[in-house]
Amino acid sequence: MNLFRYYHSPATFAYSDRGFTVQMILPDEERDLETVDLAFTVDGNGQSGMLRMLPVDGLVLEESFSVYAATVSADALREGERLTYRFLREGEESTEYSVALTDAPDPSNVIERADLAAPAILPIAPFGRVRLASGDLSICFAVAGRERDLPTVYVKEDGAFVPYVAEPSKAGAYAVTVPFERLSRMTRLEYYIEARGEIYTASLGNADVPCVTRITDNAGPAILSTYPTEGQMLENERTPEIKLEYFDISGVNLKTSILCVDGRNVSAAANWEQGCVTYRPEKALALGEHTLEVSLRDRLGNRTYQKVTFVIADGTEGKARAGSRLGRRLSKIPTVPIRAAKLIAGAVSTLKDIFSAKE
Repeated sequence: MNLFRYYHSPATFAYSDRGFTVQMILPDEERDLETVDLAFTVDGNGQSGMLRMLPVDGLVLEESFSVYAATVSADALREGERLTYRFLREGEESTEYSVALTDAPDPSNVIERADLAAPAILPIAPFGRVRLASGDLSICFAVAGRERDLPTVYVKEDGAFVPYVAEPSKAGAYAVTVPFERLSRMTRLEYYIEARGEIYTASLGNADVPCVTRITDNAGPAILSTYPTEGQMLENERTPEIKLEYFDISGVNLKTSILCVDGRNVSAAANWEQGCVTYRPEKALALGEHTLEVSLRDRLGNRTYQKVTFVIADGTEGKARAGSRLGRRLSKIPTVPIRAAKLIAGAVSTLKDIFSAKE
């Protein structure tokens, strides 16, 4: 018994006295029509049968797919407790699915037959491992059927599933974005998708058995905050406590991480901890522009570099003088946020002894 390639999202329930349409998505594989059957049994009333599934729609993404459907009649489901079914194709059969049956809603609530089908979900990405160096993660999927609401992706973060409402793409699919800052705190990606029709909700995975994708840590530590911040002016603060907060799921290697102020390696004088590093200059900093540079390595060897420019000012005159010079320089820098996932590409370091022992 071989499992053939198909995509199906079982409904969360079905009504026991209304016809229920089962949908699945099948790759076309350069054939016009597949012979697919739906074999079903109904617990509670002893009904069973075999239905031919026929194509009802097609969608074209990176490949060509068709939506196949078959409807289990209301007579077969009436007074039943649970619907169990599987797909058959040319001697192959699918996983078995089971859906609880429940009483129908208020009979006055008239719903078109086409709306009695639960949507089917086609996952598009991610496949294989997720790599942190790629930055933000996009979870993409397509939905076949008539959705009542935008689908929702539930991503496990800090032990709980967090909902992300999907946005439609130009290609007719859906996507949600998991920010790098959250992704970098995971050792694996766990999620499930729900698409709600007029009556039924289909789910790709669930909270008990989610979709799971491994995450590869190939990005340097994420720098969460710095003090001073880029372009910040410190007035009458000649010996500021410099502080950087960072995080890496693999842990930061403090022995190979470096902190420099104005091009001078001050790593040995700084206070290094797993989540942050602090440093207070022994001598007062001169008025004007200063630089702060940090190079962090995690325990896997991945590196992150960041440079911060700030100004020490003394009163209105110093602020105006230093601010004018820094303002002209900063106006030439694009205001694009720095992401740890971009690593060190394109950065110009002034750390002359970046690979040497700390002072």
